[in-house]
Amino acid sequence: ADILDGLGDLHLGCDPSCDPRREETCAVMVPQAVENPRPDSDQRVQLYLDESGSHKGWSEHEVGKRYLGLLGVGFVPEGYKRFCASLEKVKQDHLAFDPANPPVLHREDILYKRGAFRVLHDETKRRSFDRALLDLVDSTNCRIIAVVVDKMHHASCKSRRPSDPYHYAFLMML
Repeated sequence: ADILDGLGDLHLGCDPSCDPRREETCAVMVPQAVENPRPDSDQRVQLYLDESGSHKGWSEHEVGKRYLGLLGVGFVPEGYKRFCASLEKVKQDHLAFDPANPPVLHREDILYKRGAFRVLHDETKRRSFDRALLDLVDSTNCRIIAVVVDKMHHASCKSRRPSDPYHYAFLMML
């Protein structure tokens, strides 16, 4: 199966001590996160962020609107340079690649095989791309941190600071 099939519905993990009736106590774990030694205390780490969902509004019944996810990937500077070079090589080797407009790995474009990802309609090419991407993630020396905020519950916590769910997620990540 495509490595991205169903990720929108995937519950990645939960702290065994969490109360299933109170999802906000659950800790999300990223699969395939690489356990690496802690960087030296005097070594800088670059943190790259991306969010899923919006910090505005919520819907009790629509998962895509109820939760805000913030993912951070921390690299030492040399590790980030190696990762970028390896990622560009994966793109060049497996996708319709235009150096003036290199493809961006958007989940839906990959899943629905749009734009530069049209080549993934070919099953052999898709498997090869999936394997290369998984190998890249497996060999990357980084720290992955995920924070998921239940915006409905967050809104009910009137004393919670900061009150903006995005700012709260960012603070929890740091």
